[in-house]
Amino acid sequence: MNRLESWLLHLSTIVLTVTGLGYAWMHYLMKPDDPFSVVNHPWEPHFLSTHILVAPLLMLGFGMVLHSHILFKISAGARSARKTGLVLIPLFAAMVISGYLLQVVVSDFRKILLWVHLGTGSLWSLFYLVHQIASYAQRRAKQNGSPRYRIPVQVLLIVALAGIVFESQAETFEREVYSMGTSLRIVLMEEDPEKALLDSEELIRVVESADKQLSTWKPDSELSRLNQAEIGQPVRVTPQLFQLIQKAKEWTKLTNGSFDPGIGRLLEVWKVHHSVRIPPEVEISRTLDVSGLRYISMDTETLTVSKIKDVHIDPGAFGKGEALDRAMEVAASKKMAPLMMDFGGQIAVHGGVAWHVAIAQPSNRSETEEDLFLLTTGSISTSGFSERSGKIGQRVINHILNPTTGHPVEPFGSVTVWHPSALAADILSTALYVMGPERGYQWATRNKIAAAFVIDSQKNILETLEFKKLKVKS
Repeated sequence: MNRLESWLLHLSTIVLTVTGLGYAWMHYLMKPDDPFSVVNHPWEPHFLSTHILVAPLLMLGFGMVLHSHILFKISAGARSARKTGLVLIPLFAAMVISGYLLQVVVSDFRKILLWVHLGTGSLWSLFYLVHQIASYAQRRAKQNGSPRYRIPVQVLLIVALAGIVFESQAETFEREVYSMGTSLRIVLMEEDPEKALLDSEELIRVVESADKQLSTWKPDSELSRLNQAEIGQPVRVTPQLFQLIQKAKEWTKLTNGSFDPGIGRLLEVWKVHHSVRIPPEVEISRTLDVSGLRYISMDTETLTVSKIKDVHIDPGAFGKGEALDRAMEVAASKKMAPLMMDFGGQIAVHGGVAWHVAIAQPSNRSETEEDLFLLTTGSISTSGFSERSGKIGQRVINHILNPTTGHPVEPFGSVTVWHPSALAADILSTALYVMGPERGYQWATRNKIAAAFVIDSQKNILETLEFKKLKVKS
């Protein structure tokens, strides 16, 4: 085995040992103060990425020495460190196979693979170290007539790097405000308190700016002015709002009307935002006739929007998602530290760090489901029968309306959606809830959407394959 082959094996083993054990320590043993911002250590995702990237180098090094060193020593009957060397061969095979399967298996069998990989990887590092020490000692004995044990340089490197890894914990900055009628919680992994405060202020300003533009409770907002415009009157809007309405129309078409924010009049008829009522069927029919984004006309040259009928747009199913997307865009452009934003139960993250996120229960936003989800990017949104829904006599009135019928959706548990875009996650969680568990699951599966449908209080769940990949395996 020449010097290149030797050091390729040495260095790749060192890096894999440090990153593998370091990731395991941070991911499974460290406990954060905040259960929602559980990035146990800021280096966690970097250790995992490095571990995966360096693994092929160890395989390359092992392949290079297989013929020149391992098979040659066996055929020659060499006794030097033979026992530890032979143990390394099956350990290497088990470690590589389990590591590969961990990248492709999504079933519960992954838990077994995790323990196999961790065990064989730890044993590989241990026996590799013992093998190097034994080989070194025997070489020195041949040279000097007596064994002289010295610790190889790679052992010192492992000890030094391991000490650096575990000496610090992640520092987080957190604040909570009230916006868009709900709570906004920001967690920043910024060690400088002053910068963390300034960054959080900027993110809050972005959200407040979105609220000022989209709120239907503020009569001077841009969306309110559009809703109040006369039929047929072109209203010039900002490029930002124009593009947002365009996206809403596209999602309305894609979901066959299950998402349609042009139902502001219907929400008023049912008094969803107040104390609910059951309107007469004729009133529902009359209001449904003037509802829907299909009655919105748009001119891309003049950036004007016109109403064909007296449509009112309600931002309830897209406002939070749009605000989160704008905030994440600012965070990326300003290169802010990794952060998580919890906006009334919808989560969005930035910075590439892995966050463990518990999903809010629609019936009580202060409580969470037991399942945890690993987020490094994008957003998770949950829609369902919530505390905002009402009851008249024995009839439960869901606060989510079906835009195609004008009636409240038949209540069931909830729908949770992950998407790279917070706006899309917000829209899709509502649209899939309107579709219902069976049709929604089929639609989400067909369109490869990461979605989970909680059917009832017994937590019977339908999950798409894309959603299952998000679940934390422990």
